Amino acid sequence: MTELKKTETLFHTTKSMDNLSKIILNNFNVSYSSEIFSGFTTLIPMVSFSNVLLFETKSQINYGAYSIGLNKAWGIQNKLHPEVYNYDNSYYETSLNDLRILCENSQFLTEMNEFKNKTAFNLKTTNADFNQIMQQFIHRFDDGGQKIIMEFLN
Repeated sequence: MTELKKTETLFHTTKSMDNLSKIILNNFNVSYSSEIFSGFTTLIPMVSFSNVLLFETKSQINYGAYSIGLNKAWGIQNKLHPEVYNYDNSYYETSLNDLRILCENSQFLTEMNEFKNKTAFNLKTTNADFNQIMQQFIHRFDDGGQKIIMEFLN
């Protein structure tokens, strides 16, 4: 495979002149790309840019016939990040999956803490009743995750 020539310009390509005009007048619209990480589908917000020379793009996916070019310094100033390709079981995928689990557990713990407080004050359930209710919610976690959640809630 030949190495594509890169430039200091970021190109965004679109299918129609109307779309290009809308970008110039209203800025870029973020769309969501459905991606799979560790078997979980997630939506990633993105606007696609390429720093490959336009005449080299025949070997790439064709996103349209109309392009706008912005310098790389503009992209850095606007905190753009290049597309990252992921491979099964890579460090990148493992890290994203760990982050997803951490976020899910954190959100779950927050929700369960709120639920526990409401339960304790409003429903006056016993710890045994509460633990029975919790067992219905924590089945999606492995044994270690269940133990951490139950210790936190107790």
